[in-house]
Amino acid sequence: MLSDITTLLSPERTLFVQELESKKRVFDTLSELLSHKQPQLEKGQIFDYLIDREKLGSTTIGGGIALPRARVPISQPYAALLVLKDGIAIETPDKQAVSVFLALLLPETNAQQYSDLISNLMLRMASRPVAEELSEISEPQIAINYFETLLLQEKAA
Repeated sequence: MLSDITTLLSPERTLFVQELESKKRVFDTLSELLSHKQPQLEKGQIFDYLIDREKLGSTTIGGGIALPRARVPISQPYAALLVLKDGIAIETPDKQAVSVFLALLLPETNAQQYSDLISNLMLRMASRPVAEELSEISEPQIAINYFETLLLQEKAA
């Protein structure tokens, strides 16, 4: 499941922008992306789920990356990718501005399977300068291909 990022991401849920002025605006944009072609949850519900999870603890992982996520009443996981040219200053372990937000909505069931997915994503993303490499990309499909390549390294290792 991890190596098939194309089932999680789509070009319609991938966005590159110059900057956003606040964490709230970032989460609003992620909620908009995650609600695209997805009839089960509305944008406002997704925003609330993401914010409620974030209140439990920051989902930043360092290296300019955040992995916001929430468990929601859906049957399949899906993701949205937001890349900011100018990162925003939010609470991070390394005090680095965050420019890459990979948001995940996960089914409420199979908690261990999805915990493993998150752990593997974090491990893969921490192994390379993902934020720096994604800053060189501006096309959604190329970004998805980048993640697919990054995650396929798991099988080769």
